[in-house]
Amino acid sequence: MQERTGTAVKRAIQYIDRLVLDQGMEKEKVLPPVAALCQRAGVSYQSMIRALSVLKRRGIVEGKQGRRYSVAPCAHERCAELAEELSSNESKRSAEYAWVMLARKLRLDLLTGGFSRKRPLPSIKELAVRYGSSYRPLKKALEKLREEGLLDMHKRTYRMGVIAASRSRTKVVFVTQSAADGALLSGGILNQDFIRALSDECSRAGIELEIIGEYHDKEHGTYYFAQPGEGRIRLRDTEDTIGYIFMVTAPPLLEGAMDWVWRELTAFRKPLAVLDVCGGWRLPSLTREPLVHNYSMAISSLTGKRAAQRIIYRGHKRIAYISPFHDSVWSHNRLEGLREIYAAAGLPDGVQTFVDENPPDIHKFYFQPAHARCDIKTLQVSYDRWKKQLPDIYTAELDSLFYSHIPLIIMPEAEFKLQMQTLFGRVAAADCSAWIACNDRVALEALTFARECGIAVPQELSVVGFDDSPQALAANLTSYNFNVRAMVHAMLDFVARPNAYRHTKQRRPFEVEGMLVERKTLR
Repeated sequence: MQERTGTAVKRAIQYIDRLVLDQGMEKEKVLPPVAALCQRAGVSYQSMIRALSVLKRRGIVEGKQGRRYSVAPCAHERCAELAEELSSNESKRSAEYAWVMLARKLRLDLLTGGFSRKRPLPSIKELAVRYGSSYRPLKKALEKLREEGLLDMHKRTYRMGVIAASRSRTKVVFVTQSAADGALLSGGILNQDFIRALSDECSRAGIELEIIGEYHDKEHGTYYFAQPGEGRIRLRDTEDTIGYIFMVTAPPLLEGAMDWVWRELTAFRKPLAVLDVCGGWRLPSLTREPLVHNYSMAISSLTGKRAAQRIIYRGHKRIAYISPFHDSVWSHNRLEGLREIYAAAGLPDGVQTFVDENPPDIHKFYFQPAHARCDIKTLQVSYDRWKKQLPDIYTAELDSLFYSHIPLIIMPEAEFKLQMQTLFGRVAAADCSAWIACNDRVALEALTFARECGIAVPQELSVVGFDDSPQALAANLTSYNFNVRAMVHAMLDFVARPNAYRHTKQRRPFEVEGMLVERKTLR
């Protein structure tokens, strides 16, 4: 059948076709009224009119709109031919749909770390078993992905392709929050892992990576770009730049900076990948920009769901969720994911909550005039007395270390530990078999608390964190890995090959699924 018809029109055609074949309508000649045909076939009036027009061109019905249609001579034979043709077309479309869906599944698995980049893909027979497919559609899907550059052929086996740009464009610009001099803010372990993975991936692909900071000058209410050693700069698009990656790392960006950066970067009309690792912002205009793709990492409820599935599997029916950072979107979503899985398992009260939704601003701790916990002035007097014994050449650097590390690092860390001691005391009285900390930092403090209280881990208590940081590995802590490298690969693939995503309608941010890395703190 050559005519392009929708699903409703096809349903109407098939209904009239069966009517003629099964009920011998060629003897009665006149078809029921169009309104009756619509009701019986379950289609709209317009769809039925289109179906009758198709059947009229095929010589199966006669008549015109506004009058009763009748069955044409020799309609029975032509209906049989049409039914056979429809069946053949449906089979062809099913086969076509099969390989398209296979290509989508394979593409998603390739981008999200479903296959190792160091080893070849499994054989076609193994992939056929894994995806429940036959040889032909699977082979067609693999060849399609090879044409797109996601796969390479090497000695008759498929391997993941290397992301590469054209020879004339070999640079990606990465933008994130920075200090006034362009020095990148350390952020969390997740931010550091992302930048490190992005640098490695660009180096492997032969793409230059330029890192630029975005600074919000609150005193003057302005925003500008900066780089270490150069200070304030003007962002200029160059011919060798293939696209931009912008990482939203902290809520201060929501105070107008996000809109400003987005306008600056989209003005170049080049691919822009926006990664949200803090949550809490929405830009509807992003979904209308074909050259802008939105990504999110570690902020949805999916992380909590995946962790909860493994924890329930291990037999923990009553757990505690601990978060001193519950004023953050990611902490709320993580808790919701845990609760959803436990409720679905018939344990609606299985997740006990120990959170602080109004944490103190510990970075202002040093500047409080009088604090009962310590005497900063005595420490300053001792430091000034000791400093007089040193040559002047060393004093400037020492002052910088003393007046930055003590108020901004040492004292806040001490305040955090005191805060966690109080929170853990409440949790210990709750009789939970597992403590699920909002991140590795809290989980490591929980391990220290358990050790000091004589609680055996994991025999008496299991402890789980999020981030899968190097510290978690060193402490053998069970932690959730966010699959950062897979996210980097997906974003860089979009920036390097935007045409492959041009017809993709992004309804929600792209997210990579991680996994719970089980170590010796989970029983």
